[in-house]
Amino acid sequence: MMTYKDFMWSFQSPQQKFTIGKVMLGGVPGENPTVLIGSIFYHNQKRIWINAVDGVFNCEEAGKLIKLQEEFTDKTGLQSMLDVIIPSGRCIEKI
Repeated sequence: MMTYKDFMWSFQSPQQKFTIGKVMLGGVPGENPTVLIGSIFYHNQKRIWINAVDGVFNCEEAGKLIKLQEEFTDKTGLQSMLDVIIPSGRCIEKI
């Protein structure tokens, strides 16, 4: 089985690693497992937003998207994270 050490990588800067919860991100390509990161609540995400300026969204649809990511995680065996994007200051409390 090949590992990241089997490849010739050349970087101008040292590769950094970050741990968020139990998930390790970064490092040399192939050093850590791939992480599935899904964005949610981004601007003009029509499936969720009713009024993004005021933070009015369809909670049921947001839940379906989160559940879908969980299903992809189960099917692929990849770790996953949510990239929660807040389009306006008014949305923070409602999300």
